[in-house]
Amino acid sequence: MIYKLKNKQRERLTRLAIYLDTLPADYKEFEMATFLEQKDDMEGKHLHRYARKNGGVGVCGTSACAVGHGPSAGIPVPKRFIDYDGTYCDVDWSDYAELFTGESQKLFTFLFSGGWSDIDNHHYGAAARIKYVLMGEDVPDAFEYPIYSVRELYAKYRKPAICL
Repeated sequence: MIYKLKNKQRERLTRLAIYLDTLPADYKEFEMATFLEQKDDMEGKHLHRYARKNGGVGVCGTSACAVGHGPSAGIPVPKRFIDYDGTYCDVDWSDYAELFTGESQKLFTFLFSGGWSDIDNHHYGAAARIKYVLMGEDVPDAFEYPIYSVRELYAKYRKPAICL
């Protein structure tokens, strides 16, 4: 299936792919299975600042998936997706993800599923899947969950990750 993205979705996905591709190959704060892993030092005010004001993953010391890196890419979380009382903060990352994919579960799964953590758990892989969709490439109708053979589809868009 070829997805017709709205202009804002295309804009957000483009920004996110560019950001993920600019991270160093050996960048450690990336994990496809977790929107945002909050470390002990990331309490409410820090999470709120990150979600709303591009606080930076490296600054707050978190691990995050591609969607969780959205605020660092300059795509703040809308206030309506944040529950913040001045101390405690909770972000509705699933609703935030829909800013990129709309309500398409298949597109979300192809781009952002936590299942990629076992198949291609690297920010360059996430960026490549985004670029694949942005270029109007076909996501197979039978695609339901990340599997190794799917990596071949987006391989030509993947920046090489040479880690020593």
